[in-house]
Amino acid sequence: MDLTTYSTAKAADQVAVAKLNDAYVLSVKKFNPGTGEAIAPEVQAVDSSKVQAQIITLQGQMDSLNALLADLEALG
Repeated sequence: MDLTTYSTAKAADQVAVAKLNDAYVLSVKKFNPGTGEAIAPEVQAVDSSKVQAQIITLQGQMDSLNALLADLEALG
């Protein structure tokens, strides 16, 4: 699962997060594409430090895009 879609998937009740011993996991609902029946969920380990690193990377990208947008808007 693309972690940046977590909020949307959570709102649709398609994902759950849990702690398993000292680790975190996501359980993502899956469905048979032919029948629509629920099948075994996809379980994915999540490392909070990697999530933090991704936030920092994405924030840098947002800062750069906001600077570009400000320059574009300044031109009228």
